[in-house]
Amino acid sequence: MSDYGKRDVSFPDVMRRTFDVMWNNPPAFFLNILGWHDFPLEDDDPMNMNGTPREETEDTKAFLAVLAAFPELNGKKIFVMGPGRFISALSRETAPANVFPISVDLNSGASYTLDMHPNKQGHRDIAAQILDKLKRTDEGRQCLAGEP
Repeated sequence: MSDYGKRDVSFPDVMRRTFDVMWNNPPAFFLNILGWHDFPLEDDDPMNMNGTPREETEDTKAFLAVLAAFPELNGKKIFVMGPGRFISALSRETAPANVFPISVDLNSGASYTLDMHPNKQGHRDIAAQILDKLKRTDEGRQCLAGEP
């Protein structure tokens, strides 16, 4: 992202942001650490001036810009996996014809509490979702069969 016109994020930036979330949402943050409450990241998602979620304005455009920087991928099928909000925003953009979005979402207990990254079970769940969705499309079946 630093090449996309953003500054590099330092460790103090991450710590400042973490403490900001903790300070502004103490009950939800504490209950999340105990595993008693989901702390949905999208509720804390930065918005732009007109209230559009960041995925719709920055993340998808950054992804497509990076993808466009690699023309050698033009003839390849690219399966993009991500959370439902990102995939939904990506689907609203004009993506290349060789890009196939796949929404994957984690169930409770499938991610680490503090940063919501998938744990071992979460990776299994994601793999199962991807495999299931690949089996449902012609492009996915070709990919599973090893066809270009």
